[in-house]
Amino acid sequence: MLRLARAFTLIELLVVITIIVVLLALLAPALDIAVYQAQLATCGGAQVRGLGTAATVYASDHKRWYPHRTGHVGEPLLIRNPGATPPYDLRQTLKDYVPLKMYLDPLLGSLDLSDEANREDTLLYANYNFYFAWRITNWSGHRFMNRVGDRLVFQEPFVNETRIFNVLVSDRDAYLTGQWTMTSHPDHEDKLVKDTAQMSPSFTWTLSMSRWIRRGWTGTLRDNRGPIDNHYAHPDGSVKRLDSVMIGDSRVTTLPEQNNNSYPGNSAQLPPN
Repeated sequence: MLRLARAFTLIELLVVITIIVVLLALLAPALDIAVYQAQLATCGGAQVRGLGTAATVYASDHKRWYPHRTGHVGEPLLIRNPGATPPYDLRQTLKDYVPLKMYLDPLLGSLDLSDEANREDTLLYANYNFYFAWRITNWSGHRFMNRVGDRLVFQEPFVNETRIFNVLVSDRDAYLTGQWTMTSHPDHEDKLVKDTAQMSPSFTWTLSMSRWIRRGWTGTLRDNRGPIDNHYAHPDGSVKRLDSVMIGDSRVTTLPEQNNNSYPGNSAQLPPN
């Protein structure tokens, strides 16, 4: 005798769909964490390490000199400045050592930089800070990482404290008291928002200027962003990761982020040597 297969009732289908929705809701945070950790590993293990290695290999090919950068270059994440004297272009200097996409942090999304391959008429920022051959020009007592073995030295003028750093490349972690905080990575308290806006009508800025940012300032330093995870590439090829870094964290210390401005002003955070 032929039997007909029993069909699901509408109520049964709704129950199954509800169970699937609940399971997805439970799994979503774990998936978000997994995606974040994968992107963070790519940032530190590939991007930051690769950029630091590129500078080191360049130095080995050029009598221990790191890629040249001029004096008043602004922030250490500025990699091309046609208005500098003389103009410089870190992108072209390192083109045989690292692809252009390595300047972009995976936690800020992908970006088509094909139009930037040969342009020389725009300012170009990376998502990382480059401290080799970057000069703090507005204060005495500073030294630069021009050659292998050098250290970046900043003489803090207000407390007469010498700060020494041994970092070639880092994730961005900067702030201006009372105005903003900007980073390469999202914070763990969702106080920062991703920003890819054009920055100035007088220049064509690429979207590689994207960053996590909070404008406006309330309360203490620690109130203005949550903890973030940062990487720091050293000349020996190692990459150090600090998790849950706060503004004013005891594991890091400050230095100017804009090298020809007064201090304190735009401040960056790095672990001291």
